[in-house]
Amino acid sequence: KDEIVEHAAQIYFEPQDIYSSCNNASPSALINLDTNSNSIQSVQIELSFNPSVFYDLSIQPFENNILGTSPKVDINEIRQEYGRASFVISSSETVKNNGSRNLAVLSFNTYPQPASSSATISFLTKSTVQSTKSRTSILTNTAPLTIHCN
Repeated sequence: KDEIVEHAAQIYFEPQDIYSSCNNASPSALINLDTNSNSIQSVQIELSFNPSVFYDLSIQPFENNILGTSPKVDINEIRQEYGRASFVISSSETVKNNGSRNLAVLSFNTYPQPASSSATISFLTKSTVQSTKSRTSILTNTAPLTIHCN
């Protein structure tokens, strides 16, 4: 039986804005998770990006992240031609993993872009955060990453 849990987890990039020449740049951003005091069992990240702007995307778990010291990466798939990325990570240990902490690192390259243009990497609505106490996702908010070309 599900316990009553507050559905208030958030996934966001840090930083949320990157300023770059966008001329074959290779920036990276942290993917952070704020659990709002819920203990977390797994996280599914589904990203959308423009494949004519971004390439060589990579998502790696942050060392000693919110899911413990050795979380299990269940899915790590980049579909460049569709501008999609999937990353599922779960806790392989029993830890009190609530609060706001780093989850993963997103690295990527950019094709040359015109100055004053921008592009985003966004979380899709299929992204989920699973609590240890509920079968439904407690994710309520996501924040995209915006690359500003200068």
